[in-house]
Amino acid sequence: MPKFKWENGSKIAEANVEINGNIYNVNPAQFEGKTPLSAQNLNAMQDGIYEDLTTIKELSNENILDYEESQGYLINEENKQLFNGIIPRYEKMMHFSNDEVVVGLYKDKPLYRKSFDFGALNKDGVITITTLENVDTLFVIHDKSFLKNGNQQFPLVKTHISNAAAQTDFRYDSNTGIVQIGCGSALNITSGTLTLEYTKTTD
Repeated sequence: MPKFKWENGSKIAEANVEINGNIYNVNPAQFEGKTPLSAQNLNAMQDGIYEDLTTIKELSNENILDYEESQGYLINEENKQLFNGIIPRYEKMMHFSNDEVVVGLYKDKPLYRKSFDFGALNKDGVITITTLENVDTLFVIHDKSFLKNGNQQFPLVKTHISNAAAQTDFRYDSNTGIVQIGCGSALNITSGTLTLEYTKTTD
């Protein structure tokens, strides 16, 4: 949308009131404040918004940011250091994808998110979901992670008060970066999704 140039109005008459056919001048109200709704302030605000949008567009054109409408800003391997000051829009922060995306900051470091879909887990076995590199801090997003058995859906980490064979667990080895899900012998897991958020040692 093109810019709209705001202009202050011009006074064409003094404030007055008519009583019984007679016109009397009145004193206009007095105002005080640091940010009056003036054309100057509105134009300055509009210019600031356009400058921010232009900066984002220039970064995208220079391939510093990789942008897709469905994903938001994706990680550009060659320019990760530039993400320290960038926080995605709220709707992108709520996006869950099989692509690695930046969803905000955690202790002044970019916070990454990625969802992993996986297939069947063998009874009384372990499945390796992925191997993460250069992870500093790791979070499991439990409300966006789950296991399935046909039409039944379970939490990612499933416990049972009296039957250990009916439990699942999450495993992460910080030395190797290997992420795994363990499954008890009493369960039949046909598929699942694991969603992780993490920071990196390289940022």
